[in-house]
Amino acid sequence: MLTDYLTKERIHICDTVADWQQAVTLSADPLLKQGVISQRYIDEIIAEHGRTGPYYVLAPGVAMPHSRPENGSNGIGLSLLVIRQGINFGSEDNDPVKVIFFLAAKDADSHIALISSLAELLDDEENIALLATGNRDTIDTIIQRY
Repeated sequence: MLTDYLTKERIHICDTVADWQQAVTLSADPLLKQGVISQRYIDEIIAEHGRTGPYYVLAPGVAMPHSRPENGSNGIGLSLLVIRQGINFGSEDNDPVKVIFFLAAKDADSHIALISSLAELLDDEENIALLATGNRDTIDTIIQRY
């Protein structure tokens, strides 16, 4: 299931980023380039973070930026950004974040199977640690399991 969404073009690995805003923007870039989301979708995530904090930081080292479909999503999409050095999002318990799954959905229901596969992957802390290494082959192997 995840291999349907996390194609090589949608996986990016870097050592560092300047700040959490750059992390969100960089993680969204593949979906923006493919027309799955508009710039408005990214802007809404950043604005909501400013209003309510890092609502999308799910667990230690893991974030899943997303917004409501009507905020500029044109379909279902998922991308992955690994930041080897990590970046702080302002989530005391979960910073630094190294693994960012950027999610877009076209409605409230159509992405449920995708979320289920992603939740299964994230349920194993070893998967998160291995993804955070930024090793492309390891990442591909993990994604193919889900």
